[in-house]
This record gives sequence, C-alpha cells and structure tokens, in this order.
Amino acid sequence: MRRLVTTLLVVMIVGFVILIFLLISLFPSQAPETLSNFDLPDHIILPDNATLVSTTFAQDWIGVAADTDEGGVFYIFDREQGNIKQTIVIE
Repeated sequence: MRRLVTTLLVVMIVGFVILIFLLISLFPSQAPETLSNFDLPDHIILPDNATLVSTTFAQDWIGVAADTDEGGVFYIFDREQGNIKQTIVIE
C-alpha cells in the first residue's frame, strides 16, 4: 500500500511539472508591443490618419478598430471588395 501511495505521489509531481513547463513554453513571456506584424489583406486600406488597434474577421466583412486624430473608430469593410461599408465613431 505504501508503494502505491509513493508511486501516485511521484506521478502527480511529474505531471504537475510537465503541466507547468507546457504553460510556460506555450504562452509568450512578453506581449507584442504593436500589431505591426499583423497584416490586413492587401485590398483593405485604412484611411491615412488611422492606426490599427485590432481586427475582427467575419464571413462577409472585416471589422477594424483604429485610432484616429478624432478618437477611436470602428470600420467595417466588405471582405471581398475592401470597401468601407460602415464607420462607427467610438466616444
């Protein structure tokens, strides 16, 4: 009985160490500072004064949150043509 408890304890400790190792290795240690490494499709062009903040991809549209000189704006682009379908000003 004592061997069984000791074996289970060792297995649990090894499993816990493996779990911690996987969590550390799978999650990046530092968050990216900008979204510059993220590329929008070539036919989606932001207005000149807009800086990309985040994106949302749907079946027939692409949503882009951006910072502008006037504040935050959410653009909804047509996924195929790249036209701005709607602009929502975020106050």
